[in-house]
Amino acid sequence: EARGASVDESSPVWSDAEEINDWCRQKGIPSFELVVDAPGVGSGVVDDCRRRGRNVTEYWGWSPCAGGEDDRRFSNQRAAVFWHLRKLLESGRGELPRDPLLREEALAIEYSLDQKGRIQIVAKEDLRKALGRSPDRLDATVIALAAASGGIRQPTVRFSTISA
Repeated sequence: EARGASVDESSPVWSDAEEINDWCRQKGIPSFELVVDAPGVGSGVVDDCRRRGRNVTEYWGWSPCAGGEDDRRFSNQRAAVFWHLRKLLESGRGELPRDPLLREEALAIEYSLDQKGRIQIVAKEDLRKALGRSPDRLDATVIALAAASGGIRQPTVRFSTISA
């Protein structure tokens, strides 16, 4: 059902970071940090942010967990954050927006155990094949959760803040 769902296209779309800055300034939104899914296409975004002096943190889902029990329980940071989202939703402490595409992406997630008995998440390439598209909304949700909960593993790269 969600595959044919329409997407709200009335929201502004920007091709330049300065346009985002201007729009935020007009709306009274304070400066904020950008968190970029760094592998693949994201590396170009990170480079562009650096050239423009933007505040950016790189997210690398395949990186190991921050240490301790999570290292033994999860295959990587991506698995740990997805599991955290799952637990928030199951307990009623978390809630997702009523977005049919996001719902479809979340329901397509599968868990398994790797050779060391750690929890791993279905590969993004397999998820892309199952959905027929990239799970961009779920990726953004999980990356935001990682950033909000301090789950982005060091080293992170930080640059100057965006002036408001």
